[in-house]
Amino acid sequence: MFIIRPAKNFIRFYLQVLETENAIKSMVFLFAGIVIGWWIYVPIHELLHAAGCLIAGGDVSKLEIKAIYGGGVLSHIFSFVVSGSDYAGRLSGFDTHGSDWAYGLLVYFPFLLSFCGFSGLEMGARRKNSFLFAFFLPIALAPIISLTGDFLELGTLLLFQFWPGPSEIHRSLISDDLFLLMKQMSEGTDGVPSGPKSVVFVSLSFLAGAVMAWGTVLISDGVRAAFFKGRPGA
Repeated sequence: MFIIRPAKNFIRFYLQVLETENAIKSMVFLFAGIVIGWWIYVPIHELLHAAGCLIAGGDVSKLEIKAIYGGGVLSHIFSFVVSGSDYAGRLSGFDTHGSDWAYGLLVYFPFLLSFCGFSGLEMGARRKNSFLFAFFLPIALAPIISLTGDFLELGTLLLFQFWPGPSEIHRSLISDDLFLLMKQMSEGTDGVPSGPKSVVFVSLSFLAGAVMAWGTVLISDGVRAAFFKGRPGA
């Protein structure tokens, strides 16, 4: 089925990578590729959030990036970058001047990079290069990793357009942290409404975000298919 094709291809690429005489060496390079790929991807992802906001006509005042991901160095390059965060990175200070379209663009913008993710996975699989395969894992799987974060934010933002609630109360449910949002709902803190309607809103938003995330993965796999079309396999 078309809908599950990315999952089937992912498993196929992974098994291809493991087709090597030295399994231990392959696993070491897999681990190294994931670590290095993640370390490089995180600050790029966060900077792309800022870029998306600026492209959409917004302003960026504060982008938090942990020091381990180069926050200290980047703070000397970009005036809006601050070293240190409760998250790996987070765009915590921005102004879209009331435009939810700009808000949506800044949230989704880093995932345009994921469009090339599955191409990278197949490249690694064809070469039986476990490091290259693993290096592209954070890029390819970023939409799945972000189900409770950025794609929840996109889902809540999208549903808000159709179901704002009384006095637009559902705007306070737009969040990039599902677990923090659930805590706020259960405690009724930070102006976040609780009750059955809020639970339904967040549940539907999560589903909407999941659809968008998987749609991004499908696009990535489609780009891969087009890129390698007509080329001999490994």
